[in-house]
Amino acid sequence: PPLEVRQHPRIGVFIGGLTSGVVKEVNDVTSMLDFGNQMRSVSSTDSNAASSRSHAVVTFFVERLFDKRDKEKDTRMRRW
Repeated sequence: PPLEVRQHPRIGVFIGGLTSGVVKEVNDVTSMLDFGNQMRSVSSTDSNAASSRSHAVVTFFVERLFDKRDKEKDTRMRRW
């Protein structure tokens, strides 16, 4: 079934039913991107049966944990 882009008043724009995962190393990120690429649907377009069109959405939430020796002892998160 096609995915629906939706908007929520608190969390903003989202697509329900997507896969998420926690990664700790670059190889983990590569594996997740490879998995996503394999899950993409590709089919011909109405205007050109020989071409294909597929879209992908990737969102990274990067979290940095400060060491106990740092003055700031909090977690910061950024979304790209």
